[in-house]
Amino acid sequence: MTTPEGIKIPVPNNAVNAGKDSWLHQAKKAGKSGGGGKNVGKTKDAVSKAGSAQNDSDLSHPVWGDKVPNDKQTILASKEFQRTNFTFQKARIYKKDNQFYYRDQLHNGKGAHLEVFDQRGNHLGEADPLTGKLYPRTADPDKTLRM
Repeated sequence: MTTPEGIKIPVPNNAVNAGKDSWLHQAKKAGKSGGGGKNVGKTKDAVSKAGSAQNDSDLSHPVWGDKVPNDKQTILASKEFQRTNFTFQKARIYKKDNQFYYRDQLHNGKGAHLEVFDQRGNHLGEADPLTGKLYPRTADPDKTLRM
């Protein structure tokens, strides 16, 4: 699936397309409204004022809007990730290939991301919530995960 901005959104193997609250439904809805192009999400005034500051709607994500995504709206819902019995700040911790992932609850909208740690609890960096791919140069040696 592709968003109006041309971003490919992976569909987890276990995604349910039935409910209006599913991330897949929200992504399709976001793709239908707005018509695509670089001005999606901008008001008419913001589009007409070239070079002006971006308005707040530019910070919302096409799947979860301006909120923190839930697990079902991210790659964590796919079968590749194993749910653990551990949480960090009320976010469930998942495991894949000896790496641990959880949703960072402090960032919402387009700033939302996953935190990724190795099996020793060392921070590897931040990852895209839809693909699980690490963002370059985001590892923080001061962050650790102890379970």
